[in-house]
Amino acid sequence: MSATSKYADEHIAAALANHRNAFSDFMHEVLADHRGDMMFHFYIDNLLVVIYEHHLRGKHINKTQAYRLIPIGHTNTCKKYVEEAAKRGFIRFVPDEKDSRRLNVVPTDDLISYVRAKVERQIDEARELIGRVAEAKPLPRDNLALAAYPK
Repeated sequence: MSATSKYADEHIAAALANHRNAFSDFMHEVLADHRGDMMFHFYIDNLLVVIYEHHLRGKHINKTQAYRLIPIGHTNTCKKYVEEAAKRGFIRFVPDEKDSRRLNVVPTDDLISYVRAKVERQIDEARELIGRVAEAKPLPRDNLALAAYPK
């Protein structure tokens, strides 16, 4: 074990093995599942997550806010990707009840299913990582999440 790390070399090796598997799965998803639309998913993924987070709190973002969440400097490109998300059925635009000039971005069932599946995969991956690392050597019990994890 390194003098500066609370984890043993076995923990690090198990985490690295898990990382390689996760990266391989990620590359397969990008190259196989999103063939032909990699740029769309690259630019729009964070937007879909933010829209879903607002939905969980009973709130919405407006169309202008959605444009700002696309990581590209040019406004027309941002608009293109937001419109593409609507065309693909992830979002719809609904007039704001207080200001009809403003359009709210509302998630569809497709967006909700997509984001939930993505987050559930991330949770499964985190659980798998903890399981692999714990199998290699018992983990330190220095945080609440791990303290409750089965020995």
